[in-house]
Amino acid sequence: MGLTTKDVAKKAGVSQATVSRVLNGHHYVNVETKEKVLKIIKELGYQPNHIARSMALQKTNALGLIVSDIVNPFYSEIAKNIIDEAKRLGYEIILCNTDHDPEVQNFYIEFLKQRRVDGIIFASVKLKDKEVERLVTANFPCIFINSRLKLKKASFVVTDNKKGAKLAINHFIDLGHKRIGFISGPSTISTAQERLEGYKEALLAKGLAIDDNYIKDQSFNPKYAYQATRELLNMPVPPTAIFVANDVMAFKVMEALLDLDLDIPGDVAIIGYDDVVMSGHKRIGLTTVAQDKSRIGRLAVEGLIQMIDKGPENVKPMHTMLEPKLIIRDTCGSKVYC
Repeated sequence: MGLTTKDVAKKAGVSQATVSRVLNGHHYVNVETKEKVLKIIKELGYQPNHIARSMALQKTNALGLIVSDIVNPFYSEIAKNIIDEAKRLGYEIILCNTDHDPEVQNFYIEFLKQRRVDGIIFASVKLKDKEVERLVTANFPCIFINSRLKLKKASFVVTDNKKGAKLAINHFIDLGHKRIGFISGPSTISTAQERLEGYKEALLAKGLAIDDNYIKDQSFNPKYAYQATRELLNMPVPPTAIFVANDVMAFKVMEALLDLDLDIPGDVAIIGYDDVVMSGHKRIGLTTVAQDKSRIGRLAVEGLIQMIDKGPENVKPMHTMLEPKLIIRDTCGSKVYC
């Protein structure tokens, strides 16, 4: 028979309850006692039975994180923030990547439930998704970041996408641009829908007409951004500026412009969205709308843990919208007259 907490308690001269509190990370154990118990655990080579303990506590201290494209630096950067925050609060993260495939997402939802995670953070989701809506309706702890469900009961931490788009378009207009293109993903995703709304509202507020030919909103795939750029620039009267729904797509827009021997920002100015680390590289210098990834990660983990501890049915849905910030670099240039 293996070692038990009773053996540890006897050797340390404390109660089994005290040993359990140390193992479970409770704060109500004085430092001297905690260090003594941990020393005895190490000396005896005691290995706690995490499975049995999680069954007894009805908790695994594990969270799922579902992202749509881990290759996109935005998701890898925000995943790191979430992992670090979860670790600080005593939780582990199981990371799942869907590659924008709904069937893969559904597989991972079931996988995480079978692993008995305490809750799930979704970093990308459609406005309407029956499988995910069932989780929320069933009071399974979930929180959404970056994009969100339309369901009012669903908790989310997102950036004010409409405002972010308006910051970008107003900056273009202040520089003198009147023909402004927009490359984005489908309106079935809240980030694309809201950024498109912000783009249109900003143009109308400045007395500029909306030309649907300047809008390309079929996919978040970077390859689509490259092709969409070529199509925009083949128009009889092409745009002089392009707002792009994320930085990774903006990099492809820049590549397309360079392949056409066009100058950035002399011929076409560009603004992206997300402010991934690479955007600030001196060779890139992408003007972009920044999301506070660190704060998004912290609030999401804290909100989800609160939901887990109190029960989703006992917590008011968290609807947090953070302020975006325009980071001006090299891809816009100075004032122009079009």
